[in-house]
Amino acid sequence: MPRKILVVDNDEKSFDGIEKALHSSGSEMTVVDDRWDTLSLAKETRPDVIILSLEFFQQGIIDMVAAFKSCLELSPIHIFLISSGQDNVPSYPLGLSGVQCHLRKPFLPRVLMLASEKVFTREMNI
Repeated sequence: MPRKILVVDNDEKSFDGIEKALHSSGSEMTVVDDRWDTLSLAKETRPDVIILSLEFFQQGIIDMVAAFKSCLELSPIHIFLISSGQDNVPSYPLGLSGVQCHLRKPFLPRVLMLASEKVFTREMNI
């Protein structure tokens, strides 16, 4: 069964790289560019991974991650953060507030695939 990925970002340039990575790994991608719909769409689609853009959420990213983790049916979902790599964007250590991965744009599609596989491999204790 393909993994379902929810991408929450409004940067269309990053969609191409993410979509290529996910398509080549057999995953299904849903994109949402309205942060107010994110939680309800996640409940509806039940993704395996949610990729959140730091720039898109700005100061509200910690609240959004907390909302996912406090919702019983969404708490097991893996959360990845992506950012532009600009100096004014904070870097989040792995594991903070339930975040498993932080990638800085531009990243190679295979980096996203490897990060995803690493999380799922660790989950299965392989």
